[in-house]
Amino acid sequence: MIFFFRDIRRHLEEIKQEQWQKLDSKQVLSACDKHLESLQALPKTARMWNVFSFTEEEIKRIKICAQLLDDLSNPALRTRHWKQLIRLTGGNTLMDSDTFRQLTFGKLFTLAFQGLFLLVFF
Repeated sequence: MIFFFRDIRRHLEEIKQEQWQKLDSKQVLSACDKHLESLQALPKTARMWNVFSFTEEEIKRIKICAQLLDDLSNPALRTRHWKQLIRLTGGNTLMDSDTFRQLTFGKLFTLAFQGLFLLVFF
């Protein structure tokens, strides 16, 4: 059973190592759904384990971030939209567009769940 959780965690870490712009968010969402289904198929006693809760929460957070990236990577999103997003969220972290494009999904994931939002200059 420990290998089951290890394999899921390893896959999640592989996803986080990808450059966010090269990531297929639909594929990430599909993988997250499959992992959640696998977790739900485990015996009920497994749901009491810390590793179960931690893994389930990690999958859910990655899924939220992938959905957000899908929305934010829309080519219709312009500089004025980014500025409005930053203003509405109270964000103030400045980052140039080259740095932003080089971020891994994991780094973006960390920033998103720390409550930081990025202002990108195009």
